[in-house]
Amino acid sequence: MSALSSFVLGASIRLLENTEHRNEQKFTFLCHISPYQTIHTRIRKLTKKFVADLYKALKRPEESEKRNFILSYLSTAYADLKDTHPNIPVFPDVLKVLSDNINSHDVIVLNAAPKSQSNIKLNKKYNFIIGGNKLGRGLTIPRLLVTYYGRAVARPQVDTLMQHARMCGYRSKDLIVTRVFIPDDIAELFEEICEHDTVQRDIIKNHNIENTLYLNRDNLSPSRPNVIPNSVGAYKPGQLKFPKVPEFHKGVIEEVTNYVNEQVLNITQPSKSVEINVDTVIDILNKIPVLVEGGWRTKVIVQYLSWYKANRSNSINMIYNIDTNIGLSKSRGNREIGSVLSPRMQHLVNEIDKNRPLVIFIRNKGIKEDWDEEDFWIPVFRFPEKENSILFNLSNT
Repeated sequence: MSALSSFVLGASIRLLENTEHRNEQKFTFLCHISPYQTIHTRIRKLTKKFVADLYKALKRPEESEKRNFILSYLSTAYADLKDTHPNIPVFPDVLKVLSDNINSHDVIVLNAAPKSQSNIKLNKKYNFIIGGNKLGRGLTIPRLLVTYYGRAVARPQVDTLMQHARMCGYRSKDLIVTRVFIPDDIAELFEEICEHDTVQRDIIKNHNIENTLYLNRDNLSPSRPNVIPNSVGAYKPGQLKFPKVPEFHKGVIEEVTNYVNEQVLNITQPSKSVEINVDTVIDILNKIPVLVEGGWRTKVIVQYLSWYKANRSNSINMIYNIDTNIGLSKSRGNREIGSVLSPRMQHLVNEIDKNRPLVIFIRNKGIKEDWDEEDFWIPVFRFPEKENSILFNLSNT
């Protein structure tokens, strides 16, 4: 309901603004959640039911039992669009355009069924596309305003996911009314792929690709092995990484916190840099659990440290801090922690030799509302600046 409401309102706003030729005033909603035709049929029925209920609520309100229900969703969608549209038309005017034009709609199914359309032909103002594998590769959907994406698989193929992301095409002129509805785990996967892709491009452009260290290459499952490289994750020299959300639950973290306390607190004072044995760091990193990894990969960092020990040195630099009060970032929807380094700590870190690996251990208080009343450790790792770039197997970490 939320996604469909956002689409019909966004398209109506564009129709009301009338900024392009009438032939271009054909807008699209995409639902891509499953390869199964039975599900596509069900979604098609639900979409047509939504349009019918919407039509009755706007055109024949006295006959509509769902008018208040429909209007509440439209009102919520309008409030959301208002956040990104600086000069959004007033709500009654948008509803008027929606009411006047909703008859111009089409529900299109793109899959392998015999009666499925073979390609996308937009003939209506409001076009609802539901699809499966036909949406998989190289497809750009015209005037796509809202995407409802939930295509999850046990082993995501990175090149296929990148092709799926291309379905959105170039949307600069419609961004103020563009929305994507996607589960958090898939959104995080897209975000991570994008981040690693950006890093790889930077490595190719600005670093010596011949001095790249390849880790964990054995299990990648690309759908086109002759096209995509064997390693898709990337860390570049000088990068500082930490988990998106550390593990903080009391029943899980108590013994770990006590163990890291014993290993770290007696080595030196807080905020004092010291050399530490690589094996000790590996042991600690393997002990600290992570709730949401984000760009952090314990396995890859441990593999890198093993390589560093074998080829460079048996020790790296370490600094730690205790009694920090880090919470989840409100500006990021409480889905990840905020900055882990205070300005003072950042200054100290900047003074430590950047040409050697640096591990930072942050013991955070568990007293904030975000946490579970138990202190927990957050690992942070900085790769050396004048060292190898690192490529690794993103799907095997």
